[in-house]
Amino acid sequence: MNNQTTIFQSNIINAQNSVEFWKKSNKKFQDQYIPITIKDRLSNHSYLNSLNDTAKTPVIIKIVSKQAGSYQVKNTINYLTREDKKEEENLNLEDEQGRVYKNKDQANQLVEDWKKDFLSKERIKSQSWKVDANNKILKEYHALQSQINKQSNNPSRQQEEDLKLFKDQVENQYIIQTKIDPKTNKPVKKKISTKLRGVSDTTHIILSVGGKSDIDHATMATRHFLQNNFAANGFRFTFVAHNDTKNLHFHALIKNQNLFGKNLHFTKDDLFVLKQDYAHTLGEYGIQRISSLRRDKTQTLQKIHKNIENIRENKNWYQIQLKKRRDNSKEFTQEIQSQDEKIFTKEQKNMISFLKEQAKKLHFQIKQDKNSKSASIRQSQKVKQKKFLKSYIRLHLDDLKQAKKIIKIYQEGQDNQQSQKYQKNLVEIDKMLAKVKKVSRSQNLSM
Repeated sequence: MNNQTTIFQSNIINAQNSVEFWKKSNKKFQDQYIPITIKDRLSNHSYLNSLNDTAKTPVIIKIVSKQAGSYQVKNTINYLTREDKKEEENLNLEDEQGRVYKNKDQANQLVEDWKKDFLSKERIKSQSWKVDANNKILKEYHALQSQINKQSNNPSRQQEEDLKLFKDQVENQYIIQTKIDPKTNKPVKKKISTKLRGVSDTTHIILSVGGKSDIDHATMATRHFLQNNFAANGFRFTFVAHNDTKNLHFHALIKNQNLFGKNLHFTKDDLFVLKQDYAHTLGEYGIQRISSLRRDKTQTLQKIHKNIENIRENKNWYQIQLKKRRDNSKEFTQEIQSQDEKIFTKEQKNMISFLKEQAKKLHFQIKQDKNSKSASIRQSQKVKQKKFLKSYIRLHLDDLKQAKKIIKIYQEGQDNQQSQKYQKNLVEIDKMLAKVKKVSRSQNLSM
């Protein structure tokens, strides 16, 4: 660390106030200027009078983005200093001690000096994909810018669109992913935020003076404002003026950790107080500006009031139209009902008689189907019975015939008395055979 920085730190330590720099509600300046808080603004006569002052331009202080890691910080500085433009268009940075950085190497040296207090990779491990995504967009943006510069700043229409998109992604920190919509099953493009939550090393803010003001006086006022509000509380910063638009504005990059280990943090009330101080500081350098919220301005309130009146008129008109539609709907419904009644009285008898005829036919058909089904079942049962009876009779006929053959064999060679006994058995068998044949004939069984 050089001697100049050591002196700066010692001066800060000696002047350090225990109250945070943005809590200024009790701070008094030499000219008795006291900023008001956002909740007390509408009870302050000075603030209410400024809302009707259309001659003065309001200042704007806006937090643009936050950066994590030296790569993002360097690329943000390159954007602020127009390093991607022609050399004659490059801008110089100035830090809290008034030192000027005229080229990229000097600006990178500033980042290296800040780098020792940057967050470690472990602190942002869960959000490392956001850092990688942002770095990838930055590389693509610079690659396309370099390609356009080689073409003598004569980009094609597609290159212009791509460059505009990359620039918007770099400034607002988001990527575009293509996903399949589950409802339509078609690819849709969605913006995915890559802003780091809760962790950052620097904060990029814009301070808009508005209009084409004297750039030298505006630069002195901005330097004074940043030194009083940031450097005086140990926060290092660098800033640059942009005067290539209709409104003069400054970009400031503030190191989030101050010399005392405290981190930079803004609330809406903080920004409101800072805007008042910035407008007051510009006034000290001859640039008359006001600080107000857009929603409090008379023109904004008039627009809101007009929109409310338009909404009421539209509401009344819609209510009238709705009433007409309802009345028409009632009349139409009644007309339809009367027509339906007429049609029903004419067609009612025909329809009832037709339904009765259909019911009779359906009943007769069901009865026929039932009878035919019963007949088929009975016929099937008869066939099964015949088959069973036929097989049963055939079995008994075979048994009787076999018994008759056996008796005849035993009858041979016997005396008359014994032969008569066998003869009686044969007679019985013949009777049984006659009965079986009679049964078979009665059942129409062909044996």
